[in-house]
Amino acid sequence: MHIAGSGPDCTLTELVLVVAKIVGHEGEILWDDSKPDGTLRKLLDIENLKTLGWSYRYSLEEGLLDAYR
Repeated sequence: MHIAGSGPDCTLTELVLVVAKIVGHEGEILWDDSKPDGTLRKLLDIENLKTLGWSYRYSLEEGLLDAYR
């Protein structure tokens, strides 16, 4: 979940595991394997932002941890 489409993406499962780690969840996580693992990829072209010197500063985990705090 890097804002503005920085390149790396993650599955819904990966996102849930990161959030569980951040909030200290130690219980069981139940999965419904009959459902898809996230949505179809939606990529944004950020080449114009890169030419202006923009790049993301925080990883998904860093951003979520900061928001949680």
